Amino acid sequence: MLAVAAGAKMVEKHVKLGNLDWIHFDGVALDLYNNELKNFVKDIRKAQLMCGTKHKSIHKAEHHKYVPNNVHN
Repeated sequence: MLAVAAGAKMVEKHVKLGNLDWIHFDGVALDLYNNELKNFVKDIRKAQLMCGTKHKSIHKAEHHKYVPNNVHN
């Protein structure tokens, strides 16, 4: 999730099917049987939402809080 927050557009992740002790990356691979990859993708999507976009706008519900920069009282 930190990689996404830092601007990553692609994330590599190893996966496995069940408890395979003989695979060298077994400790870091996500288990497809336990929905670990599905949860990982959900967390990535949450991180993307939390980061927002570079374009900011004033929503209709908050228009009363802001005055455009070019209007002087």
